[in-house]
Amino acid sequence: MANALPKPRLPAGLKPKRRLHPKMVDKQIEPGEVRNPKGGRRRTLYTVIQQMLDKRSPKGNGTRRDDAAEAFIRAMESGSYIHNKEILDREEGRIPNRLANADGSNLKMYSNEMPLDGDEAP
Repeated sequence: MANALPKPRLPAGLKPKRRLHPKMVDKQIEPGEVRNPKGGRRRTLYTVIQQMLDKRSPKGNGTRRDDAAEAFIRAMESGSYIHNKEILDREEGRIPNRLANADGSNLKMYSNEMPLDGDEAP
């Protein structure tokens, strides 16, 4: 085998789980060594929006978060259904979108004494 790679030299007591390229042997993490302990900063869309809302308002009074709240209240006061629904859903809780019996099972509905979904009329 003339083209075989030379055996990598490892520090004493360190055995790789798989064979490494000889240039990678020196870059292996030693036992107990910690690299990048805090990790990278995670910038999600939510954190970027939070940072932008905390900046000063271009109008000069308060933050952008204050401006957004004022715009929301103005839209709500002008009768916007979506803005009013958002407030009601947060304050009172969302209305369930299905009918159910007290035990949580689906409620059977009948129309004009005709059964629906193959159910028999009472």
